[in-house]
Order: sequence, then C-alpha cells, then structure tokens
Amino acid sequence: MASSAAARNVAAGLGHGRARPYRHRDLGAVADLGGGQAVAAPFNLRVTGRAAAAITGAYHLFALPAAGNRLRVAADWALAGLLSRQTVSLGLVPDAAAGLSRAEQLSIQPSAEPEPAG
Repeated sequence: MASSAAARNVAAGLGHGRARPYRHRDLGAVADLGGGQAVAAPFNLRVTGRAAAAITGAYHLFALPAAGNRLRVAADWALAGLLSRQTVSLGLVPDAAAGLSRAEQLSIQPSAEPEPAG
C-alpha cells in the first residue's frame, strides 16, 4: 500500500525504522466530457466513445469510499437512463418553474445591492 510505504518512510526520516523504496504506479486517466462522451487511457491504452464512458463510470464508482455510496450512485445512473429527469429528481418543482426567468418574475433572485443595516 502506498500510504503504509509513505508512513514507514516518514517514520524512518524521524529515526524510527528504515526507509523503503516507493514506486508510483499510474493506472491511467479518465475524463467524462458529458452527454455520454468520454475519453480514457487505462494502462496507456487510448479509448473513446461508449467504452471510454463505461471505463470512466467504473472508475468514478470505485473511487467512492463505501459500497453503499456506490450502490446509490449506480442506481441513480440506472434510473436516469430509464426514466425522465423529473422522475429521477423527484419532480417536486416542474422544469418550467425552475428557470431563471421564473425566478425573476417572482423576485426571488439575489439583489445586486446589499440591504442597509439596522
């Protein structure tokens, strides 16, 4: 593990134990470009399109800290692919009522000038 090698080398620097060699192993890079587009370079193999999107999604899922979080995100992605946006986001506010122009009509946008104190 990288963290245990780092910890042992820090301890060795403080006079406790011996330093051990550490070599970083880069597994590649991924980038989600949105709209189902992605690029990935796992193990220096360049991938684009749907395969890159799948690799990017898997990377992001496994980067999450707990299995419960992974399951929630995977379920959210699956629902987003199967259902309309309002259903996934609970549909509490219709899309037409959530826009900036509607906020301007209701005067709920932040004002440009601060209110006077007291």
